[in-house]
Amino acid sequence: MDEGPYSYENVNVTDERLDPNSLLTWFERTLHALRECEEIGSGDHDVLDVGPDHVMVHRATGRSGTTLFVHNLADQPCRLKLGFVRDPEQPPLNFVSDAEYGRDVDLDALDVSGYGYRWIRLRRTVVA
Repeated sequence: MDEGPYSYENVNVTDERLDPNSLLTWFERTLHALRECEEIGSGDHDVLDVGPDHVMVHRATGRSGTTLFVHNLADQPCRLKLGFVRDPEQPPLNFVSDAEYGRDVDLDALDVSGYGYRWIRLRRTVVA
């Protein structure tokens, strides 16, 4: 398309790659996470009851590790206590999220924005 708001002059791969908030960047980051964490596609999945009805938390566990997925389906931010899922041998790593939540992950006071999400790697295992 060479005219209008979606023309190549207004929307193109180069500009999208340079924008950290673009849809293309989000998809690339998500696909990288899927490749890095094989438990997402082939692990055992379980839904965790964490209290608020508007929050969905599920966990994927496989040979290469464990990943926790937190999705807030309400427009208001929330704080969750998820310390019970902690791996005592490894610190959690926030690797995909809707916003910048900071480097450290406090599972006992986990903040999630309204309509926000966080994918947190709980355990990483080197598979030979």
